[in-house]
Amino acid sequence: MALQYHVQCTGKKKILHVEEKQQIPSAIIKEFALNQESELSLQYFDGGWDDWVDVDNLAHLPERAKLQATVAITLYNDVTMDNTASLSSSADQSSDPVSIESTPSSSTHSDQSGSRWPTPFPIKETMFRKFVWEKLTRKVPLNQVERGYVLDGLYEECVRYSMYLDTHKYNIVLTRLLETFPYLQDGLSSDDALGLWRLRLRNKFKNNRRRRDQAQPEVQSKKSRIALVEARPKTTVLDNIWNIPNYLPPRLPTEDDTSIERYVTQLKEQNSKIQLKRDASIVADAMSMTLSDRRSLIVKRNASLKDIKAEYPLLFCENEMIAEFSRLLGYDTQQKFCDGLQKYTPVILRLPPLKEERTCIQEMRIKAVSSTKIESERKYAQQCVALLLLHNNLKEKLVSFIRKEGEGDIDTADPYIAWKGKCYIEGE
Repeated sequence: MALQYHVQCTGKKKILHVEEKQQIPSAIIKEFALNQESELSLQYFDGGWDDWVDVDNLAHLPERAKLQATVAITLYNDVTMDNTASLSSSADQSSDPVSIESTPSSSTHSDQSGSRWPTPFPIKETMFRKFVWEKLTRKVPLNQVERGYVLDGLYEECVRYSMYLDTHKYNIVLTRLLETFPYLQDGLSSDDALGLWRLRLRNKFKNNRRRRDQAQPEVQSKKSRIALVEARPKTTVLDNIWNIPNYLPPRLPTEDDTSIERYVTQLKEQNSKIQLKRDASIVADAMSMTLSDRRSLIVKRNASLKDIKAEYPLLFCENEMIAEFSRLLGYDTQQKFCDGLQKYTPVILRLPPLKEERTCIQEMRIKAVSSTKIESERKYAQQCVALLLLHNNLKEKLVSFIRKEGEGDIDTADPYIAWKGKCYIEGE
């Protein structure tokens, strides 16, 4: 069975279908028309942590996950490892306390950045200070300062190729380090040790780019691109709050104060008529044209319910209230609710009921099916049962959120579903 993933890349969003998780990177490159040699950095959205998490192992990626793919931009030239000299120097061997974030280095790398990334990544003696290398080879535990010197050596080797590493490159570097010197895991599992050293090296890169290497061309170029993005005009929070497209829409360019006043007058005239004699087309048109002014009245001017009802009395009718939500969201909310109920009814019916209501609910399901003769009525009856089962899953009393129309004996300001018309399980 094909696996599905929601993928965001290069400003586009697509649903990806793959047979195996290992096919995801190649499928993204093909689907988004990327360069075949592109290196991708993947993250998936973890609902439990409400944040994006790096994908270190595709095998552990959840199914139907939401993915974010970033393309690493790398420049290439003909420099190879065979003719590239080491840039680290064997400096002072003193172990005076020095901050990890600011450990000095005499190397220069501005002319080397952009070289082809080496595979496998080299871990060699010339990368580190002599006394640090001796400790590493003798498997002597390192103190904080000595770990800083190890990070220095890795940093200086990495920046010969790029000042910016993605998760994949961090993993390549540190996997080689931990394979060469396994005792650096400090008793942690392989994944935990890799994560800890990745955090250390990533912080080393951030600190050095912000302080020592901020004048490097690659860093300046990156900062310039970020500055351009930040300089773009930003929409206010109210322009699209809670992902509601028309939460505070602008007035249509074809309208002015005079035309809006005319529409408001039409709405009041229609309100004075009985419902059967109202012109639905006039009401719909006038309510749509006055949406911007009505939202400004509610949101910006903080009008009271009394003032809103005086200006737009039809807004308080059931049909127009539903239509208003459709105007705000840009789709038919009634149809959306029905589609959602149809989609999730089988799932709701499979959920185990509360122990004390198990017998009652089983009887409801049997009655709902046995009292219907055609498939459409059977589906409707099952949806009725699903609605009545919602209180189990929400751990609420049934009467607190669903009632028959006209029942007003419960004093509550909370929203509830009003049940009207025929119910196949009435009386339960």
